[in-house]
Amino acid sequence: MMKTSLLPLDLQKRALKAAAIFLQSGSAAVVNHPTDPKVYSMLSGTDSINCSFVDKHVLDDLREWYEAVRKARDLLLYCIAVGLGMDENPNFFTRLHDENNDSLRLLKYHPCDENFGNRCKEHSDYGTLTLLLTDGVGGLEAFIDGEWRPVPHEEGA
Repeated sequence: MMKTSLLPLDLQKRALKAAAIFLQSGSAAVVNHPTDPKVYSMLSGTDSINCSFVDKHVLDDLREWYEAVRKARDLLLYCIAVGLGMDENPNFFTRLHDENNDSLRLLKYHPCDENFGNRCKEHSDYGTLTLLLTDGVGGLEAFIDGEWRPVPHEEGA
């Protein structure tokens, strides 16, 4: 977990609210999953955050979140390089992400009963980093010492 002034709690709350509004907007960028009761949108770059059905301030909050997450990503990549002893080239990993070929995935799982089963099967995310903002609803697990363990929610992290 990470807490940083780059991702202040107020911005986190605005991003969650903006994501919920965007996902309910009727935008062509929003997909209703065919078998799992969820909706999502995969946004690539701040220019992809557009929707004529959504107020400008909502889109601005999503863009601000995207840019803040990119800054946090760069800081984490820098720290990883330093942690690996790459003191002569601490921006090595950051430079590999200069093209900002990343995505912001907005995701809403609709409620379902306990008989529905595992909503998202065990998996490893692709890419270098996954930065996750949640609304506090449980479900995220980490594979530690051979078993899946719940990741607790901590506000602001």
